[in-house]
Amino acid sequence: MLALFDYFPQPLRMILYRLPEAVQDQLEEIRLRNNQGLGLRLREGLFYADKQGKLLSSPHQSFIIEKNHLDSCLEQFTASSLYAREHELSCGYLTLEGGHRVGFCGTCIIKNGTISGIRDITSMNIRIAHQILGASDELMPYLLKGDRVKNTLIISPPGCGKTTLLRDIARNLSNGFEQFSGTDVAIADERGELAAVCHGVLGNDVGIRTDILNYSPKAEGMLMLLRTMSPKVLITDEIGSLQDENAIKQASLSGVSVICSAHGYSRTDIAKRMSSISKLFELFVTLEFQNGIHNIRSIEDYV
Repeated sequence: MLALFDYFPQPLRMILYRLPEAVQDQLEEIRLRNNQGLGLRLREGLFYADKQGKLLSSPHQSFIIEKNHLDSCLEQFTASSLYAREHELSCGYLTLEGGHRVGFCGTCIIKNGTISGIRDITSMNIRIAHQILGASDELMPYLLKGDRVKNTLIISPPGCGKTTLLRDIARNLSNGFEQFSGTDVAIADERGELAAVCHGVLGNDVGIRTDILNYSPKAEGMLMLLRTMSPKVLITDEIGSLQDENAIKQASLSGVSVICSAHGYSRTDIAKRMSSISKLFELFVTLEFQNGIHNIRSIEDYV
């Protein structure tokens, strides 16, 4: 966590360092909005911080974010090289070392009818990545059908831990566990959040037999991994497009198991919005956030 704080300019860095250790451990988001109080989302909800790092329940007397703070953050987050991170910025986010993701709002730069970047930043949302080893342990037996891994879809609203769970599933399948000897896993990590690779070094433990392809669009990445790495299990985050559907079909036809996540509230919700995609999966795992805890709400086999 302290390594993340080092990305921030003064005085934001010092405020974050002054937060009580218990607060630092519970941080899920850091919200920076121009001319608004420094926001901190914890498991219990949204709070604010003053200059001394004291936690407040309202923005009154909190530290006020100014435009120069946002500009300095952008410079720090991109290592003073906006051009090198142009593709990510065009998607509205950056991924930092450790898998932390920074979302941006501001003025879109349009080239040839598409967004090529964002300027005049007005707000940022820094989402804190947490690796929880063992997060998937209770789920793993459900993923197996004999010696084969089921095509599995992890369903949850934003912020309920689906990326954390997916990351640990990769680790368990790669390393093996009591009922499973382990296998070759490949991750199409479009946003760099799952493995948190930085300069070729993995920031998260995703297993000893796992290969990672970073920052490629999901569908293209899945197909590339199928062609080049011969995985037995293919993993990617937040599917939903027709291209994703076609890539999953291709993997299944190749005898490769696929484990993905999708935004949603239930299997029924996914079936209504993504009917053809939902039919590609054998197991549906739905997550929820309740009383400050991320939980598995349901585990359903396809019927």
